[in-house]
Amino acid sequence: MKLYDISGKPSNIKQLAEIEKLAVYPGSFNPLHKGHRGIYDLLWKNGYHVVFEMSKSRYQKEPYSDEKFNQLILQFRDYSPVLVSEAPLFSDKRDQLNIFDPFWVMGYDTAKRWIDENRFVDAKEQKKINKMKVLFIGRLTAGVYYDPKDLLDGSESYQWTIFDFKCDISSTEIRNAQ
Repeated sequence: MKLYDISGKPSNIKQLAEIEKLAVYPGSFNPLHKGHRGIYDLLWKNGYHVVFEMSKSRYQKEPYSDEKFNQLILQFRDYSPVLVSEAPLFSDKRDQLNIFDPFWVMGYDTAKRWIDENRFVDAKEQKKINKMKVLFIGRLTAGVYYDPKDLLDGSESYQWTIFDFKCDISSTEIRNAQ
């Protein structure tokens, strides 16, 4: 895993250990848009130091070409640090960054998938999940608000916080319109 600072230069990943409220925001950010930036700003205003995370490898998709991936990384220049990994699965990202004990940022769609996938995990995986701190973000789509608290059933053993977020846009819609 590599860390790039806001100037786009490689930076020492160990400095993340010094950040008290580190929030890791994983995603493809293809492209980074006003919804992602709005979530970043919301968390920043609430005292979190947000670092985006992108994986060169993608789950059940072709990996990005070096050229495409470099273009995506450039989106963060002068805006935010970005972590680059080879971890397409959330559990791999978590395991690689567990030494920093970050808060994990999950939008509604990611939260829904993650919660559903983790209801029936083995004891070893459940122990890892129990140690997590998750920041769930709501989603407004076509005038309908999707609230992450509706996904929770009360049996959750991890630490969670919900942020009401009323602005959303789809990266897929942006790519299709280009």
